[in-house]
Amino acid sequence: MGLRSKKSAVALIGSIAGMAMLAFPTAAMADPTGAQASLTAVSGTGSGQVLIAPYAKLHGMFAAAVTINVHGASPDTTYTVTRYPDLNPDGICTRDLGPRPTGALDTSAGGAGAAHFDLQLPPGTPFVSGTSFDVVWELVGSDGSKLVSECVTVTVK
Repeated sequence: MGLRSKKSAVALIGSIAGMAMLAFPTAAMADPTGAQASLTAVSGTGSGQVLIAPYAKLHGMFAAAVTINVHGASPDTTYTVTRYPDLNPDGICTRDLGPRPTGALDTSAGGAGAAHFDLQLPPGTPFVSGTSFDVVWELVGSDGSKLVSECVTVTVK
């Protein structure tokens, strides 16, 4: 095989690998620098993304910037945002700690919206530096629609 053939083969393999990553994306996974999870409608319409970026502001306690984006959701609707943490970081969200109300997200006439939350947990919680936990996010619209995220594992900085 000549040099040109080898370069073509490497380029082809790289292209196939890139297409496979798009066709078969991996699930959201633990990452000390942040995590992301897809939102899908379980009633009504819409989809979106939850981005979680932990930071070290509280010297060993959990603090994170969370951004939620939705599109194709119910227009002109207020969504109540709730998170359900789970202390067993196995990628299966059991919602064992119950609901944690987080805030609201309003959609436009076109059904799109975004919200940003700055989460900071006080001392005395089990969320200390190096601890990992699972979390699932739920958005419930004032019209009864519901979007739920995939389970994601987050690590406290």
